[in-house]
Parts: sequence; C-alpha cells; structure tokens
Amino acid sequence: MKIYLDTADVAQIERLLATNLFSGVTSNPAILKSAGLGPSTAQKFYACAVAAGAKEIFLQTFGQSADEQVQQALRYRTLGPEVVIKVVSTRVGATVCAKLEQQGVPTLLTAVHDAKQVITAMAAGATYVTPYLSEMYRAGRDGWEQVVTMQRILRASETKTRLLLAGFHDVATLIKVAEEGVRFVTMTPDIADALFAQEQTEAMESYFGRVSAE
Repeated sequence: MKIYLDTADVAQIERLLATNLFSGVTSNPAILKSAGLGPSTAQKFYACAVAAGAKEIFLQTFGQSADEQVQQALRYRTLGPEVVIKVVSTRVGATVCAKLEQQGVPTLLTAVHDAKQVITAMAAGATYVTPYLSEMYRAGRDGWEQVVTMQRILRASETKTRLLLAGFHDVATLIKVAEEGVRFVTMTPDIADALFAQEQTEAMESYFGRVSAE
C-alpha cells in the first residue's frame, strides 16, 4: 500500500516522511492556503516535500479553460519529476487530464463523488482517481458503496488508473478499504499518527526496554 500525507504543514511533512512510510504529499488550494502558501509559492512547497523525501507531490490546477489549466500544469511540472497534477473531475478537467496524459504527465482526477466518474477518468488516462468519502456522505450518497463500486470497475477494467482514497477520518475506514484492495490512500497527520498508536504494543516496547536495561 502507498500512503500519502494530505497536508502542506512543513513540520508535519518533515516529521512523518522521516519514517520512510509515506510516499509523498497531496494538496489542494485550501490546504496550501491553510499553511500560508498558494500557487505563487508552489516551488517552496515542492522544495520542502522533496527535501523531506517525498516521491510524489500532488499540485492542483485551476482556471477557466482547459488550455489555461494545461499551461499551469506544465509550469508545475518544471519543478521536478515528482509532481503529479490534480484536476477537478469536470468536463473541462477530464479534457485537461487527457491532454496531459498525451504528454506523459501523471495526473489525478479529484473531487470524484459518483462511480460513473471513474469511467471518464479511465478514458482520460488518469493515473489516479480520488473520491472523497466524507463529501459523498455529506451529499447524501452512500459513500462506501460508491468507493467499493469504483474499485470493482477499476479492477475489472485492468486499467492503469488507480483509486486513491481521500476524505476518511479514522483508521477503521482505512482497514476496510485495504480489505477491498484499495492500495493508495491519503490521510491527515492525525490519522497518520493514529496508525502508530497501539496500547499493548507500546506496553511491550516499554517492558522490553526495561528488561534490556537490567
């Protein structure tokens, strides 16, 4: 499984990527803004993530037209090969994704709320497609059923497009999606920390430490 951090907080990125367990960082304009960053400071975010060991860094395009978004995406890609371009899964976004795929640019179609959007993601050649579990529930959909259906479609199609889940809020959900074969997830630092928390294991570690010191 590949796990990503959904944050632009420099301290959290450095702390958690130091474990060598996280493959990279995902972001969107809201996440960058909350960290005091923005499109004009994307280079700063990229440099921080690369220095911390990120193998993939997700940056989101925006703009009124497909051409405008493609040009911004290509500017982001000049930062380095680790950059993956996030595009909102609209008609324009899917077009942007297809144009970038033709140029060999890795892409992620984001803000996916319906299993049918996986079809356009595959047609566009997206590297990843990202459903937001909590947002689907908020919209009145059965988010879990949508995610399971998306994964079944991708598996049956033998496509290169992979589901990268976002928007879940507990480790129990992570375990459920792993059982369904989802191999790419992005999570907030608090959920990442919860992965390491296990009372009995920590007690054993403490015990072994005392024994070895005697």
